[in-house]
Amino acid sequence: MEDEAKLIRQFEQQHIKQCIDSFKAESDRGTVLVSIAILDKIVENRLISVLSKGNSKARDRLLRPPLGALSGFSSKVDFLYCSGLMPNAEYGDFRLLNKLRNKCAHGWEHFEMTTEIFDEYVKPMFIARSLKAGDDLGKGVKFLEGKNVSEQFKVIMATLICIFSGTSSLVTLECVDRNTRKAQEPNKPFQADAEKPRS
Repeated sequence: MEDEAKLIRQFEQQHIKQCIDSFKAESDRGTVLVSIAILDKIVENRLISVLSKGNSKARDRLLRPPLGALSGFSSKVDFLYCSGLMPNAEYGDFRLLNKLRNKCAHGWEHFEMTTEIFDEYVKPMFIARSLKAGDDLGKGVKFLEGKNVSEQFKVIMATLICIFSGTSSLVTLECVDRNTRKAQEPNKPFQADAEKPRS
């Protein structure tokens, strides 16, 4: 737990606060969709740098909708993960977030961050468990304590964006104490997507 406290204190609060402030005007659906749009742009920028060996036309054919093999958020994230350029913890969080995005984007009914939705899509996220662990230590900033699930979600998304974009000094989510990982181990495929060994 002390390792978690040390890492949680390393968050650059001003960047996370700026991101949270930008989410205040958003609905819960808007927060999900804007978060994905921001993360998609960050992922695409990483891919552009990884794919810098080819010419720009070939890269554009891979990345640009509607026919680019890597034009969708999910395929970009899968590529980074399979290339070893995205840690397992971030990959798991992005997969859960993408499932939540699909729920928001493809449903016509009113969307609100309820406890049930939070528990299914957000609470299992590594970043959510890490922030909760920081709150439980009782030291420093309280990230989630005393907030409703909608407010907690906005803090979690702002933190994930800041970490993934590199505006936080936390280098990787996987360096947080193993006790918060529960059954998820680093360097093993994300459990929900683990493939059976091929014979």
